[in-house]
Amino acid sequence: MPKLDIICYSPTDVYEETSTTLNRCVELIEKWPVSWLSITGLTVELGEQLERTFALHPLAIEDCLSMTQAPKVEDYDDHLFLVARTIEWEKEIETRQLSLFLKRHLLITVSPEGPHGLRPLEEVRLRIERHKPALLAGGADYLCYVILDTIVDSYFPELDRFGEVVGDIEDEAVERPSPRTAELIHSLKADMLKLRRSLMAQREALAVLARGEYPLFRKETRQYLRDAYDHMIQILDLLDTYRELTSSLLDVYISSISNQMNEVMKVLAIIATIMLPLSLIAGLYGMNFVVLPGSSLPEGFWWVIVGMAAVAAVMLFWFARKGWLKTAWRPTQKA
Repeated sequence: MPKLDIICYSPTDVYEETSTTLNRCVELIEKWPVSWLSITGLTVELGEQLERTFALHPLAIEDCLSMTQAPKVEDYDDHLFLVARTIEWEKEIETRQLSLFLKRHLLITVSPEGPHGLRPLEEVRLRIERHKPALLAGGADYLCYVILDTIVDSYFPELDRFGEVVGDIEDEAVERPSPRTAELIHSLKADMLKLRRSLMAQREALAVLARGEYPLFRKETRQYLRDAYDHMIQILDLLDTYRELTSSLLDVYISSISNQMNEVMKVLAIIATIMLPLSLIAGLYGMNFVVLPGSSLPEGFWWVIVGMAAVAAVMLFWFARKGWLKTAWRPTQKA
């Protein structure tokens, strides 16, 4: 079931209705200088009504219904159609589509259904309700910029989470590498690649708007759009840095696994080296000869055991003098 909310405002007043009807929205739009119609959960029937009521292009309505579009800007003469994507990171990272229709005095946003809605839209709504002077004095184009800028700013905390995840995986790769570590690295690389594709398209869309190709955005608003574009460049640079760090994590993981294997091989080599002369002694006294030194004595077996223990002790003492035991049993240090 779609949900329609509308906020109308002037430089001095704000009026808001939630869960209203399209006809009621049309009445309010005709009375106020700036209106923001927020639609959640667009349906085919409502899309057709919007097309007829506000003369929106059917291809743009179709893109709103698909909810799989990359960020872009489309010019349809009397209105602009924009697509932006927000980052949602609950159990896994994903992007959600926000569609915007910009007319001279009207902004229509279409967002998917969800338990919490799109957080950037809620932030902008609160700013209007608090009567922020700059926002109320601006037109629909400035409101569109504020929403896009809020979406861009919302990327920074999510990228900070990427940095924390990269750091945690690096600690795991160094201290306790396991097959799960490799899976986390590959999953993180896939998430970053998917996110980068969306953000690259978002940057291009902002660049088009900032260049001033569309008269619906006034000159003073385009100055703010250039600032949002600069923020997008910073975000992509930061994302590329994390991608490089993630790629290097695989080398760290492989190096840690190799170090673990080397430690194991050191221990096994020392054990095998100690067992070699003991096996030789045991083999000699296991031969079928009648005369063997000490074999006829009642305590001969115990003399052989003592001799084998003495050989092992001498070898361990020699290994310790060489410092080989320290390297073999030293725990792996964090890089």
